[in-house]
Amino acid sequence: MNFFQLLKIKGMHQAMLVSMLTLAVREAMTTYFPLYGIEKGFSLTQIGLIIGIQGFAAMIIRLLQGKLLQAFSVKNILFICLFSSGCCLLSLYFFSDILIFSIAALLLGLGLGLTQPLSTVSVVNIAPVAFSAQALGIRLGGNRLSQLVSPLSFGMVAQWATVGFVFGIAAILLMGGSVYYKYSSSDSRSNHNKP
Repeated sequence: MNFFQLLKIKGMHQAMLVSMLTLAVREAMTTYFPLYGIEKGFSLTQIGLIIGIQGFAAMIIRLLQGKLLQAFSVKNILFICLFSSGCCLLSLYFFSDILIFSIAALLLGLGLGLTQPLSTVSVVNIAPVAFSAQALGIRLGGNRLSQLVSPLSFGMVAQWATVGFVFGIAAILLMGGSVYYKYSSSDSRSNHNKP
C-alpha cells in the first residue's frame, strides 16, 4: 500500500491534518506568544507564567486520557478539543486581560494536550495492521512539514499585519479544521484493523 492509498482510507488524512494543525499552533504559541505578550504590556514573569500554565495543563490532561476515551469517542474528543482551542486563541486576539489570558492558556493546554496523542491513536486505529508503521511515518513527515511551513507562514502574517493577527488566523484554522474533521471522517473506533 503506497502513500496515496493510505491517505485515501476514510479518516486517515483528517487525522493527520489534526496532528499538523496542533503542531502548527503549538509552534505559533512558542514562537510568537512572548512577542505578543510584550506587545500587550505583560511582564516577562507573567508571560512565563501563562506559558507554564499551558504546559502544566497539557501534562495533566494526558493522565485523564484513558477515562475520557472510555466515555467518549476519539472523534468527538478531537472535535471538542480543536474547536475549543480555536476559541481560546480567538480570545487572545480580542482581549488583553491577564486573567483571561491565563484561563485561555489553561484551556488551550487541555485541548492541545489531547489532540497530539489522540491523532496518533486515530492513525493507528484507522490504518490496516500491516501498514501502521508506514502510516505513522507519513504522520511524522506531515508534522515536520508543518514545523517547516508554519513559522514561515505565521512570520509573513505577523510582518504583514500584527503579531496578534497570527493568533486570529490560527484560531480560524483550528475551528475550521475541527469542523472539517468532524463531518468528513469516520469514527476511529470503526477501523480497518478488525478482520
